[in-house]
Amino acid sequence: MTATAPLTLSSSFCSAWTMDPGVRHRWHQSNNNNNPKRRRHESLLFSATPTTAATPTTAEPTATYRDLYPPSDTITNGTLQAGGSVRSVHTLYYEIHGTGPLTALFLHGGPGAGCFSNHARFFDPSKYTVVLLDQRGAGKSTPKGCAQDNTLEHLVDDCELVRRHLQQQLHNTSGGGDGGDVEETPWDVVLGGSWGATLGLAYAQKYPSALKSLILRGICTLRSSEIDWLFGARGGSALRLQEAWKNFSDVVAVSEHSNSNDDNGIDDDDDGRDTLHAYYDCLFNAGANGTADNAIRLAAARSWMMWEMAATSSAAQNTNTNTNTTNQSNPSAGTVLVSSPEKDSGNWRFENHLGEEMVGGMDRSPNTVASLLRKDIGNNLDDAEKQRTAMTGPRPVRPVGESTPLMASVREASQTKNSNKTSAGRFRLPPDYVPAQAMLTCYYSVNDRFVMGDSNLLQHDVDTCLETNSKNKNSNDQSPLKIIGIQGGNDPICPPDTALDLLQSLQQSTNTNINMELRIPLESGHSMYDPAIKHELVMATEKLADEFLNQE
Repeated sequence: MTATAPLTLSSSFCSAWTMDPGVRHRWHQSNNNNNPKRRRHESLLFSATPTTAATPTTAEPTATYRDLYPPSDTITNGTLQAGGSVRSVHTLYYEIHGTGPLTALFLHGGPGAGCFSNHARFFDPSKYTVVLLDQRGAGKSTPKGCAQDNTLEHLVDDCELVRRHLQQQLHNTSGGGDGGDVEETPWDVVLGGSWGATLGLAYAQKYPSALKSLILRGICTLRSSEIDWLFGARGGSALRLQEAWKNFSDVVAVSEHSNSNDDNGIDDDDDGRDTLHAYYDCLFNAGANGTADNAIRLAAARSWMMWEMAATSSAAQNTNTNTNTTNQSNPSAGTVLVSSPEKDSGNWRFENHLGEEMVGGMDRSPNTVASLLRKDIGNNLDDAEKQRTAMTGPRPVRPVGESTPLMASVREASQTKNSNKTSAGRFRLPPDYVPAQAMLTCYYSVNDRFVMGDSNLLQHDVDTCLETNSKNKNSNDQSPLKIIGIQGGNDPICPPDTALDLLQSLQQSTNTNINMELRIPLESGHSMYDPAIKHELVMATEKLADEFLNQE
């Protein structure tokens, strides 16, 4: 969230977090080279403190991280009817920032978090033209919070629809329509964090010729084990944050051993998702009294927000990376664990924040550290069973019980809304407010087998899809898809397991149309505004810009 976006809920599979206040500005001009297009680009960069000299073999106790580029005005914005020739209830909102020759698409998290202008600041506006797309039901797209026709496949097709729709504007071309010129002009960079990483991977699977590179942050693929880690009674978050989980589940008065059997025939005996299902019923409840229903929804959204905040903040309890300097007493502070295909055949190594290889300073080998990062998120879950055949429709919404503590809190709020008491006003929302992020994150989590379809973003389906689609027009000229993954080693929302699984799958693949570099700041969490994560994202967009501009 930006500081000017009040009432926006916090993220789970998302990245829309408040900017760190009090940053100081400095001017930074990028190096010129012999490329005439590159020479005319200047880079404006924020930095908290002046850059210090680097020590190539150890992590620096006073290392300064790169910060975001200055805010840029919106060049233009617009709406687009989703669905193309098949008219949809959804209208998509987008903004364009920057004036550079390279094109980038930013995919927000959530699902349902929406975009903010700060998201464009990960890109140099003199090198990139950035499209911020509010996904179906999110941000300024309408209807807000709408789950109808809202699945991964729909969102993937929306990304391609926007690319085709904006071709003339992005590339200053005339004519073309949906013709050959459109087909041949991919995004230079697609950046997605958390749920946005899921969408980015799926987009690359279905439309591999539509993008040249992919930056993934806080890697998520919405596997059942990932959902249960965050929203299951026996998941890692619930076990580590027992008091916060109890507060979360008590609001909807759920017994996790209720042995329920739903109207759609799914046997939920002891699957650990009863709390998640109860919130689903509250957030999508459709009773006779519309006003009361929205009050239930807002009360559920407040509680949902508090659980997400507790889960997110858990990463900061034993780390001090929420500053702009590393900790001299902690050897892993400022250290990045890296695997890249162009060096040492992808073997793990340590680097400092400048990308220089580190020798010494850690008491374990890179391979050992990589193995210790795993949280075994599926350790107590039958993930193979959870990934069985996709469902044909979403889970039905059940009536909300009148005896739940949530209903009591709604009644209490209704009785005191006209009083002078302010104790309940901390999270006060307009009565017609739609908590899209809580609704859509819950919807996707409950209906994972439906909204994800038959997709498997980690296994050989990635290779199969890319190999199949690379046989399309001009595939002989298609360069390999470059993936830069940036994963917090201490991420409590999307643990490193998924990023490590994706890297392993791609390293074992024989497909030459894709390669991946994975960078893991060891002490960082989930937020894209974590100083080290932010630094890595800015460095990634700059690295790709230099590479692509120098090719021209």
